[in-house]
Amino acid sequence: MKKWNLFYFGVLPFLIFILYKLNEWAVVSHTEFFGEAEAKQVEINLNQDVMVTHILAERGTQVKKGTLLMKVQNLELDENINQINLDLQGVDTEKVLNKAEVQARILELDQKKISVLAELTTKYKEIQSEADFYKTLATAAKGDIVQSHPSKVLLAAIQEEMKTAEKEFDDQISHYKNMMSQVQNANWKNEQLQQKKRFYQKNKEVFDVLAPHDGTIGNINVRVGEYTKAYNSLITFMEPNPTLIKAYIQEKYNVKLHVGDTVAVKPVYIGDRQYQGVIAAIGHRVVEIPEKFRKVPSIKLYGIEIFIKMEANGFFQNQIVRVHPWESEK
Repeated sequence: MKKWNLFYFGVLPFLIFILYKLNEWAVVSHTEFFGEAEAKQVEINLNQDVMVTHILAERGTQVKKGTLLMKVQNLELDENINQINLDLQGVDTEKVLNKAEVQARILELDQKKISVLAELTTKYKEIQSEADFYKTLATAAKGDIVQSHPSKVLLAAIQEEMKTAEKEFDDQISHYKNMMSQVQNANWKNEQLQQKKRFYQKNKEVFDVLAPHDGTIGNINVRVGEYTKAYNSLITFMEPNPTLIKAYIQEKYNVKLHVGDTVAVKPVYIGDRQYQGVIAAIGHRVVEIPEKFRKVPSIKLYGIEIFIKMEANGFFQNQIVRVHPWESEK
């Protein structure tokens, strides 16, 4: 009994103290965690239904910004352009006098109208003067010789001729003014159709699919001759090197990290070169750590996400890396 008492009151508390210190040391001294290199991935798509006519890219190929990756055809735009061509054939402006010719004809009619009416007015005044002369004679002779004089009939005839001539000129001028309106409408319609055609043709050129920046071709999700809906992914495009490390640190470890800290990042398997990264964000929730970062895959672990921004580096997409916070520089 004395031996057990000695163990309970002497050795056991000492062992508990040692275990506590070892655990505290393990928590504080845990100095590395693991993550995965991620390259920014872009899904290239279009906002129109298209048919793929040419594929010029191959999976895994590194390309420069602006490289032509794919040619597609927008069937709806082609139909619209064909319809506009038919409409342009219907706008037969060549058979209509042009604007300058119509204006010249209207001016000519205006001048001719003035000339004819002036001539008739002069003739009317001459006959009116003659009629007034006979009227004076009739008054002096106290007779009625004016009623039988032909000037009265001539005056009425000239007045009727003036009305007829003015109406004929006005009708012709009105006709040419209507023609002017038709020419303007035809020209306006022609220009509108041409603008619409240029718009469609310009939009059609947009559907040459180009590389948005330097990078690597991922998946090609369509085939030549395939008709695909708007916003469906055509090509998966990745940056040439990963720009982000997504790492996980177990929640039980008391590793103090802050946004802006500089950390050392090394590959776990391939290569041994060390790169620097900057902590861009720290997660605010506990998540399950993926299997590939667990020593025993079957045992679930939970931790905090750490996002590390990387500059130029030699990592591969999805490469597993080791992060060393003790080498952080502030």
